[in-house]
Amino acid sequence: MEVALPIGMEQFARQQQRLLKACEVGWNEPDVVGMGLAGSFADGKPDAYSDLDVRMVLANGAFDRIFPRRLELARNCGPLLAAFTGEHVGEPNLLITLYEDLVHVDYLFAEVSQTAEKNEGRRTLVLWQRDDEVVQAFSRTYVADPVSEVTYAESRIWTWVWYVQTKILRGELWEAVSGLNSVRDVVLFRLLAIARAQRYRGARYAEESLGEHRTDFARTLATIDQESLLSALRAEVDLYLRLADPLLALHGVEPQRAARDAVLSALDAGLAWRP
Repeated sequence: MEVALPIGMEQFARQQQRLLKACEVGWNEPDVVGMGLAGSFADGKPDAYSDLDVRMVLANGAFDRIFPRRLELARNCGPLLAAFTGEHVGEPNLLITLYEDLVHVDYLFAEVSQTAEKNEGRRTLVLWQRDDEVVQAFSRTYVADPVSEVTYAESRIWTWVWYVQTKILRGELWEAVSGLNSVRDVVLFRLLAIARAQRYRGARYAEESLGEHRTDFARTLATIDQESLLSALRAEVDLYLRLADPLLALHGVEPQRAARDAVLSALDAGLAWRP
């Protein structure tokens, strides 16, 4: 087996050792038809803290044979400290692992026919393949769905905003902080990615994409104080409207006007709101 490692990987001995072992384990499984590497190593900007985003490409029909053995395969790649699946990030086919040398490896399992969809357009280097179907699968273009994305945001944002305001009013300030963080990560960064025609990655590498919105996003941060939290919530709503409304119009998605009016009225009342 010949492994096509990323250029410069020899500078990162821990990650290189773990990746080579993973490739050996994969090669010894006939149902694994190839492996790829996404993330910072594929993007050409790794550092000592980089994890490994490994793509396990399976033969069609092999998922139910391989995925139940995920822990066995991960242990064969080195001394394993922890491993769990990725339902919390919306990807149950992802195995998230941490090894004794503190190398973090994410193994995404997908059959050849599902590889393009699961990879979501990420740049991916083919480490090895049994035939050309692996590189062909990674070369298929992922088609984004901005209509679904903006519909997702508009149908949820107003309930979430009111939820955060109620926690501020009640004095559940830490829960309000959590809610503000969720709105920023799940909604605002999503809309920014759509507006810039980029893949949504939550807050990852946000520093590179904020641009003219840098100050606007900074205003969504708060201290543990009712006035500060309310100000941050208003900043999030203002930023949402400026990001979302052009996208809603562009993609023909109707705003939730009744929900907007009710929640914005309550937000105007702020700490003085009463039932």
